Amino acid sequence: IDPLGRCPAMVAPGGAVGFLAALLAVAVPWAETEAVVRAEEVADLMLSEGSMSEQNFASLFLQTMPEDYVQPHPYLDETSIRLSNSLVGAVLSLKLRFIPKITLNGTDEIYVSLPRFTRGNARGQPGPSGALLQFSRTTRFLATWNEGSFDHSAMPFAQTNLTLQVRPGESMPAGDPVEVEIYEEEGIRAHCGFPADWEEIRIGTNASGTLGDNGQVMLGRVEQTGFVGSGCSWLLDCSGHGVCDHCKQRCECFEGYGGSLAGGAAPPPMDAAPDCTSRTCPVAPAVRSMPSTASIAHAQLLECGGNGKCDRASGECVCALGWQGEACQRRRCPNDCSGHGRCLAMEELAATPEALPLSGSNGSMYGSLDRRATKAWDFDKAFACVCDSSWEVGLGSGQVQGPEYFGPDCSLRRCPGGDDPRTPGVDETDCSNKSADGFRGRGQPGNLCHVDCSQRGICNHGTGTCACFEGYYGHNCGLVSAMAKQQDGDGDGGDGTASP
Repeated sequence: IDPLGRCPAMVAPGGAVGFLAALLAVAVPWAETEAVVRAEEVADLMLSEGSMSEQNFASLFLQTMPEDYVQPHPYLDETSIRLSNSLVGAVLSLKLRFIPKITLNGTDEIYVSLPRFTRGNARGQPGPSGALLQFSRTTRFLATWNEGSFDHSAMPFAQTNLTLQVRPGESMPAGDPVEVEIYEEEGIRAHCGFPADWEEIRIGTNASGTLGDNGQVMLGRVEQTGFVGSGCSWLLDCSGHGVCDHCKQRCECFEGYGGSLAGGAAPPPMDAAPDCTSRTCPVAPAVRSMPSTASIAHAQLLECGGNGKCDRASGECVCALGWQGEACQRRRCPNDCSGHGRCLAMEELAATPEALPLSGSNGSMYGSLDRRATKAWDFDKAFACVCDSSWEVGLGSGQVQGPEYFGPDCSLRRCPGGDDPRTPGVDETDCSNKSADGFRGRGQPGNLCHVDCSQRGICNHGTGTCACFEGYYGHNCGLVSAMAKQQDGDGDGGDGTASP
């Protein structure tokens, strides 16, 4: 027996070394780094005992199997493992049964991967590796237990395995059923639960003609296995919307059903039911969040963007007042622009020449593409109205510096306008070289200002109609009555012409 409690024949090429390499590198792919470290430790031990050359070890032990088999083994038929009880942490017996499709000769080995099994105390303390003595068919087999390491964050005792070596001089013909039971006296127990017919329990052999193309042992799923623990029965078996973690007895819910949000990028909902009956809602960057760096803010993702509440029954966001979108990620325009405007996002507003404040450009970009995750983060979240107008809005010739409908929600309407008839020589509608509201641009020659009611009346911005002062009339109060002209005293109506 070597320092690992193994017979010398078990470390021969194609023997248990090949099996252990397969277990470490393939059966536990998520622990690949640990597997290599573990393999190197065992290699040093074997090399120090002179069991095999360093060259053979490198070629046989550290190779990676090309495929992780989850189908039944091609050379071992009707494989099954029955357990004497299904209690977590209780000592149990294992009864292995299979029918070889090839003859098993002396020193041939059967390997069984048994993750989550241990000879320890079922509280994380590993048990001993080495020869097993309390099992049936001892005259035909030598049995060795290889205890895995404990890692509760991944798979507890993931590398645990059992090796059955056919004794020298023995032979087991193809087609003859083989049954071996490991008794309770060996102290084997399940550290945590697993389902029936669990695909991680696997079996293989190094018998002649069964190795893979690269000379490695192939592992196939044990077709029938017992179960341990109650799984997620207390959680309605995850309601059909998740996968049960039998070891931790909790549900890993599917996306949209109480599980992680955005692949774990957003914090999980605190009020979601653990049985995966609760729906989750779409996520969006939080508007109200602290910056993470001097140039990055609003990077945190929240359910409904933090601007609404998730309806757990439907998985739809109920947005707070002023917010909209499937994840409440967009600001609503006030009163939806009252039916007299277009609700546009910041990036659209920047590219719309008639959007206020007028700048005189034919459209620009709101933040460069590489800054939209930082300084221009609200490019598609903040919205505002571009109000309708019966005249062309802009800073060019013939355009007017302001739309017909105005206000944050476009609910107000300007009245008909014109030049003040009482100011001869001055054209109040001339906005050439005058700064538009917001001081982002100036009117070009021929640009117009809008003067409600020609300054000769009061505009009702609710209806867009003028109430003209006494002596003035017309839709824009631009006409002067004879009485008003007489009141001027010079009889010229204020414009230098004689009254009729």
